[in-house]
Amino acid sequence: SLVRDNKIYITPATLCNVLASCTLFTNTRRYYVVIPEGTVLDLAGNSLAALDTSTTWYFQAMNVNSDTVAPEVLLASHVEVVSSIASGFIIFSEDVTFTATSDLTLLDCGADFDCSTTTALTGGSQSATLTPYVAGTTDLQTIRAQKQEFGMLEYHYEVPNLSPRRYQIQVPVNYVSDTASATPYTGPTSVYTVTFDVGMVEGKQVLPVTSGTQLFLATDCNSSVTETYFWRSVPGQTSPVVQLQSSGSHPFSATFDTNDLTAGVHYEVCIDVDGIAPVHRPGRTGLQIFVSPVTAVSPRTVTQDLSRTITVTCPTVCSSSTFMYLGVDCDAISRPGVVPEMPPFRTRSAPLQATGVTGEWFLTFDASNLTAGLFYHLCLDVDGSSTTRYYGDSRLKVYISPVAGLRLPVIHGDSAAAVLNVACFARP
Repeated sequence: SLVRDNKIYITPATLCNVLASCTLFTNTRRYYVVIPEGTVLDLAGNSLAALDTSTTWYFQAMNVNSDTVAPEVLLASHVEVVSSIASGFIIFSEDVTFTATSDLTLLDCGADFDCSTTTALTGGSQSATLTPYVAGTTDLQTIRAQKQEFGMLEYHYEVPNLSPRRYQIQVPVNYVSDTASATPYTGPTSVYTVTFDVGMVEGKQVLPVTSGTQLFLATDCNSSVTETYFWRSVPGQTSPVVQLQSSGSHPFSATFDTNDLTAGVHYEVCIDVDGIAPVHRPGRTGLQIFVSPVTAVSPRTVTQDLSRTITVTCPTVCSSSTFMYLGVDCDAISRPGVVPEMPPFRTRSAPLQATGVTGEWFLTFDASNLTAGLFYHLCLDVDGSSTTRYYGDSRLKVYISPVAGLRLPVIHGDSAAAVLNVACFARP
C-alpha cells in the first residue's frame, strides 16, 4: 500500500514486487510522480494540491549489472520532536543496507543557534551517556535507525535539552551500501547534515537572526511553493535559497543568483528565520527587488531641454510596448502604462522606439522641467499598459546638465587670460 501510518511511500517496493522481476519498469529509464488534485486528503478532508515531480524529483530503474553509482541522500524530512524524542526520515537514492563502519552523529549547536561550533552528543566518549532511542527495546547497541526499508531510513534520538537551541544530525560518508550492484558501492560520498530546532513555539517566539537563517526571492512568499516547512526553487518564480552571511562591519548580507528569474518582474524578499528547521515557515520581509533587463544607457548626461533622446540597451524583454521615464524615485509608481509628468520629480513616460540594432532602443523625453544638477533614475515597465508588470528601477541614472553651450574665445600664446562664456538654461 502507498499509504501507511498517515504517510505516503513512493518507493519501488510500493509500486511493484522488487523481489521478483519488476515488469512495470524499464532498465535505464527515468520515472517521476504525478498526483492529481483530490487524490490525497488530509484528516479534515482538504485536498492536497496536484503534484508533478517531472522537474524536481525522479528515479531511474537499473538492473543489477548496470548500477555503478554510489547511494546518495536524496532528501530528508523535517524532524518531529515529541517528549524529547527527535524522529525523522532520510531517503537514499536506492535500496541500501548498513555498512556498520560508522554511525549517525547528533550534535548540539547550542542556544545561540550557531553551528560553526558544536558539541558531539554521540560517538566517542559520549556514546555511553547518550544513546539512540529505539521504541520497545532497551538494547543500547541497537543501530541508530529503527527502520531501514528500501532506501528509507527512519531514526529516533533522545535530545537532552529542550530549551531553545539548534541540533544537527550528520550522516557520515560510506554509512550505507547499495544492494543491487554485483559489487556494492558505499555512500553517501560526502557528509549529509539535517538541522532542527527545539524549544520554539510558532507564533509565540522569534528566533534570533543567525547564520542559519535563509533568504530567497519569490513572486509570492506565501504561495503553495513555500506554504510548508520546506522550500524548493521554481525557475521564473523563485531564486535558489541562500544562507544569511555575517561579515565585517555589516552584520548580515545575502547574495542572490537571479539567472533563472524573469527580467522586468518584482520579487519579494522572503525569509525563513530558522532555515531548514521545522518550527517557522517562510514569510515576507516587506522588501522587494526588481530584476532589471537594462544593461546600459547612453549618453548618461543630457541637457535641461526639450526632446532629449537617449539610447537604452535592453537585450531581452524590452519591446515597443515598453514604457520608461526619468524620476527621482521609481518606487512611488505602482501602476502600469502611461505615467503623467510631475515637474520637477519625473518626466512623462514614453514608449521605446526601435533603433534598428537588436537590443537597443531610443527613449525621447522632455527634460526642460527637471532640476538641473541632479541624477534621475531610469524607470521602466516592460509590458507598458498591460497590468501584468509594473514600473521598477533599472539601477541606471541620467544626469541633467544646466549647460546649454560654451563660447570659446580666440587665445594666443602670449595673450592675457580670456573669459570662457558658459550659457546655462534659465531654470536651476
